[in-house]
Amino acid sequence: KLGERSSVAADFHIKGLPDWRNTHYGVKLEDVRLYSTDVIPVVTNVVNKPLPRNVMDIIKRVTWLNMNATFDGKLSAFKVNANMRSSAGDVKADVAISRKREGYAIKGDVVTDNLGVGHLLNQKNIHTLDTRATADVLVGNAGIVGSAHANIESIGIGANRYSGIGVTATIDGSEYSVSVASEDNNLGFSLDDHSYIKLSDEEFACNLLFRDVRADLHALGINKRDTLSVLSADQIFVEAQGATIEQMSGVLSLSGVRYIYPAEELKTDLINATVEDIDGNKSILLDTEFFDMAYMSDLDYKQSIDFILKTLKTYVPIMYDANVEYDVPTRGSGISMALLTDARDDRVEALLRAINPKLIIAPNTRADFTYVADTEKLSLRLDSEVLEYAGVMMENAAIDINNINRDSLAIQVHSSSISSGSTPLMTNFSIRGGTCRNRLGLRATFQDSVEHRQGNLDLNALFGR
Repeated sequence: KLGERSSVAADFHIKGLPDWRNTHYGVKLEDVRLYSTDVIPVVTNVVNKPLPRNVMDIIKRVTWLNMNATFDGKLSAFKVNANMRSSAGDVKADVAISRKREGYAIKGDVVTDNLGVGHLLNQKNIHTLDTRATADVLVGNAGIVGSAHANIESIGIGANRYSGIGVTATIDGSEYSVSVASEDNNLGFSLDDHSYIKLSDEEFACNLLFRDVRADLHALGINKRDTLSVLSADQIFVEAQGATIEQMSGVLSLSGVRYIYPAEELKTDLINATVEDIDGNKSILLDTEFFDMAYMSDLDYKQSIDFILKTLKTYVPIMYDANVEYDVPTRGSGISMALLTDARDDRVEALLRAINPKLIIAPNTRADFTYVADTEKLSLRLDSEVLEYAGVMMENAAIDINNINRDSLAIQVHSSSISSGSTPLMTNFSIRGGTCRNRLGLRATFQDSVEHRQGNLDLNALFGR
């Protein structure tokens, strides 16, 4: 008996002592019943030191475990067969372990049934796992060398379950060659068997080629608006290397991309993203048929995100908190960051229809966004012959948002005419004003020289928390 409720019933057959090296051990654990409240103090006393926090947490989450198992063989070569039922799911294992000159050879298979992986690891987005895994590896000074294969019959991730996933990995120390095939109805793909991942203390590197990718975005819960929402790609190629995320360089390329939704099918031949880090100078270049985007900075990515958030909180009233000081760095601070976009209007219109069919833009629409930290320049400029949303139309629309004055974000919107369907509403419409910290000031005007109508509307607001 162990502790208050735990117990072990076992049968031992030992032959060959005192020659322990050649002694044969036959151990049969007929009925093992363990409770985490008993196991923790027993294991702590055996190892004579506190258990690591992550190990302690996993044991606590397995509130009870029932097991029967056998151990058969010598200490240098033995087989273990175990059947375990627990509060976190069921596991069956059949493993052979033998000692070699290079290390320990491990060969066997493991089957899980309704195993709560997410519960054990405290990952709320991961749920139960049903799988069968086999391995034939050598564990020694060179790390792990060998191969492993897993058939994932079912796994819950987020609000969805995925099935029919096969994973094969060849392991050579810190380098992993991987192939994956998913036959799931909602997420199908194959990962080329020449793909590899390299993990070492000095550097991370990967080369991954996905083929025949297909995702049902509605079934996956990503697009809840359209019942028909399927994204597919002939190939997705990922190549990356670097010691850390900050030092990462690589390429992401998608070819033969198609998106099917109720209105039509959107296609593009190539989407390409390049990430580079050269002596701390970072760049991300996104090249598509719809728009291009360039990001350049000598800041770490976290610093860049923090800088953008602080700038937004300085200029956008609803994000401003009077209890926090938001200092935008001054000129000469050494900070350099730029985000530039260039849209291709003829393709953007098709992209916008897929995202929101209520939004329509005319050909020759131009949109530019620029953010440069060392000059503190923030600007958004949009010019379009026609912008339409939900039947409301703006003709000859121009939108200009910038922080030229630095102390505020200036806003200017102009349209020669605003109409609803074929009914004119206002002509010579404009909005002028600005925002800074917790203040917003806007003036909207229109003037109709034909109908002799005009109007002004002033809005001044002070936001507080």
